[in-house]
Amino acid sequence: MENCEIEYLFAGKDESITVSMRELPELPECFEETSLGDPKGSEKQFRCLHGYHARMYPEFYEIHRDKFDPRLNPVQHLLFDTDFPRVALGLLAVLAVKSLFE
Repeated sequence: MENCEIEYLFAGKDESITVSMRELPELPECFEETSLGDPKGSEKQFRCLHGYHARMYPEFYEIHRDKFDPRLNPVQHLLFDTDFPRVALGLLAVLAVKSLFE
């Protein structure tokens, strides 16, 4: 599979980037609209088979690359690309501490 057309935007950048609509008026054809993911106030979300997840806001896109596509590997995505493990461990810690004082 070839690289995504937006790959150049990530050269030397962090895992997540913000791109103005002026710089990127529309996403490449490999992106398709999805409801999977935390919208974080975005108008729409898109994913591509190259692993990119884009959130569209009125004047910019926020784009990051996931290790696992939730459409193909939902469990791996949940474990490696989301805050779920950290939240779950935090809840377990709270429950453990709470049980000590009961």
